[in-house]
Amino acid sequence: MVVGLLLLIARRFVVGGRVRRTTTPMDRVLYVALAAMVVLGMSATIGENLIGPGYDYRETIAVWFRGVFMLSPDTSLMAGAPLVYQAHALGGFLFLALWPFTRLVHVWSAPMAYLWRPYVVYRRRPGAAPLPHPRPDVVRDRALPPR
Repeated sequence: MVVGLLLLIARRFVVGGRVRRTTTPMDRVLYVALAAMVVLGMSATIGENLIGPGYDYRETIAVWFRGVFMLSPDTSLMAGAPLVYQAHALGGFLFLALWPFTRLVHVWSAPMAYLWRPYVVYRRRPGAAPLPHPRPDVVRDRALPPR
């Protein structure tokens, strides 16, 4: 996740041109939110479990999270959790609140259109010279009839 996020940010801000020009302020907010979620998650895992005394989130936070999905969360389970886990959960909810206002909304819209989309047919412009065939021993297909 860290490497992917760094590559995403580097592409947006280091590579010039069209990529940088199309970066919106909400993209920047999203990158900050993603980075905060990664830092909080890693500090919870590394700081609490590897360096610190250890914390088994499966007995408290996982049960609380399941309750959130069932619309009956037990708040006492999250109240006793370390602060970094609470902040990570709050960041997750804020991230979900940002979702519809960012490019992440395309996760739900763009891929579905590809299921019913017709095949893309590439045609040469009229009068353009034909491209050399990569394998001269293969007979070329006939040109598609004009629409």
